[in-house]
Amino acid sequence: MSTTSPTAEPRHLRPIPSDRPFTPIGDVRWRQWVRIHGRIRSIRIRPWADVPSLELVIEDDTGGITIAFLGRRHLGGIELGRHLAVEGTVGVHREQLVIMNPVYDLRG
Repeated sequence: MSTTSPTAEPRHLRPIPSDRPFTPIGDVRWRQWVRIHGRIRSIRIRPWADVPSLELVIEDDTGGITIAFLGRRHLGGIELGRHLAVEGTVGVHREQLVIMNPVYDLRG
């Protein structure tokens, strides 16, 4: 039997090594696996296929991209202005590039 603590970290939260290069957000392309980092510019809850989901827009000096956590309304530590590193595959939703359910690491 397994138990989970209500304060357990989400399974997508884990350290992202900084020894591998990050892709500038402006260079991100569809279907590409990327490691990016930037500042959280916006946060909102938006339905995806009738499931409330947490959407963030993170930006760096080259652009911005949507990060979506499907079925989530909140993730601890996620707040405006916070720096975030993300790893995942770039997809398209509503004609915008998006990384869904990525591995992420809170920075600074």
